[in-house]
Amino acid sequence: DADRRHPVGIVQCKCWTSRLVGEVPLRELLGLKVAHGVQLALFFTSSRFHDAAERFGAANQLLLVDGAALLDRIRSCPAEVQQRLLAVATEGEYWRPTCVQCGSKMVRRTDPRGKAFWRCERYPRCRKTLPAREEDRS
Repeated sequence: DADRRHPVGIVQCKCWTSRLVGEVPLRELLGLKVAHGVQLALFFTSSRFHDAAERFGAANQLLLVDGAALLDRIRSCPAEVQQRLLAVATEGEYWRPTCVQCGSKMVRRTDPRGKAFWRCERYPRCRKTLPAREEDRS
């Protein structure tokens, strides 16, 4: 029925090593929460949140989980559950971004000036690109 197809929550994840999560991604998550009419919105990061982002999240009922809290939650699980989580987290090419336009995986490329970027593997049918960071795997 229609109720089963309606999402109950939205999750956003950022695998960042050195950048702190600010308010902008949280505002985007809040917009999706409101647009889809869901009560639950979670934001996971391997990094940490700016203080202002934490205040914004608390004021707007967004559940924020930073890298340390995520590791604490995983460590509190039984060993067999930890192994299952690790298997899922490292399945496939988890390190390659997924194209937000068409859902395909992206390929790391370098422009003529030597600047790295991610391009949709369906190029030229899909022309979506993303900037690559130094910590992105090649």
